Amino acid sequence: MAPAAEAVDRSTTAQAVLDAQLELWHYHTFGYVKSMALKSALDLRIADAIHHHGGAATLSQILRSH
Repeated sequence: MAPAAEAVDRSTTAQAVLDAQLELWHYHTFGYVKSMALKSALDLRIADAIHHHGGAATLSQILRSH
């Protein structure tokens, strides 16, 4: 393989590895954030407040439910 082609191949491989690492990091981070948001919603009993208002509620209605 010519040196220029080898450099392009290495660059493409390095970019693919970086892209894969970024994708894994995003899944890990956002997965954690989503689970913490769900935990907070459960702790604040937001689902109960929405159910109390018939399945839809504004933020003001949810706040008044507490």
